[in-house]
Amino acid sequence: MQAGLDHLVARYPGLGEVLLDGKRQVRGVHKLFLDGEPLDSVNSAVRADSEVAVVTAIAGG
Repeated sequence: MQAGLDHLVARYPGLGEVLLDGKRQVRGVHKLFLDGEPLDSVNSAVRADSEVAVVTAIAGG
């Protein structure tokens, strides 16, 4: 998963500014899912046919 994130951020630099914090970790407002299951670690293996989703928490009033 980490390699995939690195690839996306390299290809779309603006994404890194939104998705990652200063330590290059996924910001707490984002939750990653791998094949429909919450992902606790970016060190998880991803298959070629895996589906990755990034869900961002939003709030308003």
